[in-house]
Amino acid sequence: TASHNAYNILQKKVSAFPKHLLDKWSQDLHQQISPEILKDAFSNIYKLTISSSLRAFQYKLLHRVLPNNHLLYIWKIKNLESCSFCGQEVETFMHLFTGCFVVQNFWLDVKAYIQRKTGIPYQFEAYDIILLIKKETVPIVLLSVLLIGKLFIYKSRNSNPNLSINSFVSYLNRYIKIEREIALKKEKILEHYRKWNLLDDY
Repeated sequence: TASHNAYNILQKKVSAFPKHLLDKWSQDLHQQISPEILKDAFSNIYKLTISSSLRAFQYKLLHRVLPNNHLLYIWKIKNLESCSFCGQEVETFMHLFTGCFVVQNFWLDVKAYIQRKTGIPYQFEAYDIILLIKKETVPIVLLSVLLIGKLFIYKSRNSNPNLSINSFVSYLNRYIKIEREIALKKEKILEHYRKWNLLDDY
């Protein structure tokens, strides 16, 4: 299939990463990011979602080409590089998705939502939010929630400066329904329900 071919191409492409990409993520995440770790992050894109838009979003982020105010300023597209939410610091990848106090409060709300819905006290950190590396003790659906949470943050930059958890839950449910429609078309509806059964109100 096209997805399988794309996955094989991706596997070949990520076998050797540019040193600057590894160095940048190592610097941002305050730990050594090896080629194996980054390869896992890229490979997980295809396990976390069947949505092409979500896959493309995470792919661009990992390659550090997802436009943010800092990049748009460097590219001379925007006059300001400050954060869309707090307006106080430069909107880098790390600030936008993990460092801004508005975003940090949002992630606290997401943690509370996950625990309320699943009973799992999932204590994710910046490393988990950015790379979405699968862990033995963490159901993969929770990484999918983080992925959709990141896209919600990104899409909210000009429309939802408060990052309301209620707005996010509605956004999450819309994406779950989109995945369900895709799963129906691909005859993978059972896999869909197995994945999302922890969140039982969609």
